[in-house]
Amino acid sequence: MVVGIVKQAVEKIKKIEVQGATNIALFSLSTLEKINEAVEDFAQFKDFSQQLALARLDEPLTRNIIHLLLTDIKRQFTPTKVRERVAFYRQLLLDNKKKMSHYLSKLIQNDKKYFSHCHSTSLESGLILAHQAGKRFHIWQTETRPLYQGHITASHLLAAGLSVTLVVDDIAPWLVSKYDDIVDVQVVFIGADVLSRDGWALNKVGSFALSLAAKEAKVPLYVVASLLKFVPQSGRQVKIEKRPADEVWPERPAGLEILNLAFDKVPPSNIKALVTEAGLIKPEDLEKTVFKVYPQLKEVAR
Repeated sequence: MVVGIVKQAVEKIKKIEVQGATNIALFSLSTLEKINEAVEDFAQFKDFSQQLALARLDEPLTRNIIHLLLTDIKRQFTPTKVRERVAFYRQLLLDNKKKMSHYLSKLIQNDKKYFSHCHSTSLESGLILAHQAGKRFHIWQTETRPLYQGHITASHLLAAGLSVTLVVDDIAPWLVSKYDDIVDVQVVFIGADVLSRDGWALNKVGSFALSLAAKEAKVPLYVVASLLKFVPQSGRQVKIEKRPADEVWPERPAGLEILNLAFDKVPPSNIKALVTEAGLIKPEDLEKTVFKVYPQLKEVAR
């Protein structure tokens, strides 16, 4: 039974039935809570935890949260202790999201135009929080193909009363540039699935081109992401997940090869600041800030 529960959870993560890094981390914690009293010992619990942590290549938030959880319970492995620490880290994730949303909302100004790519729950929450505070602004949102995660963001923002325009991905860099007067974008916001030790941000494919256009146009680009998405590798070393070809073209012609990369990378030189639970920080200050807020992660970096 326990094996089946974990296997089903891993498949849901792999198939992106659970979307968003924070949601995946919360889902993984809930799965571990569900199997808590049925596992034989810490070794088995650790094995199941690592299966969840490694379900997708570029999910360091889940890996780091699970690392912190395992570190806390390895000397006192009891169902009560597991429940206590799972509850603690669940609340930490929710609190971090609130903090990031708060810091992002402070960046929003009235009558400005902002550009957003893909779907980040913290980014989305920050925009809604700014709107609830009485600020009025417009969001340009990409579709985010091939899985159209941008539709989720656009729907949620619209439902919250925000003014939103959806655009196809290919036109996004052009709209951010200053070569046309279709829209005068003041700021670009993106999320990130991975933050490398040297300040690179790995985010949904299309982010790199958007960052190049923003840099040339002198439009600031902010990355909204938790410090818990930190990895000890450099940006160039971080591997990019390859997704199934069927996501792009299910009924493609026989013999056609499709490269479906889930992400690309934004170099720190293209990033104005990272919006984190510790506030706004420069990409070059990421590693020292991570170890100050989460000293336990120094072990991961060894």
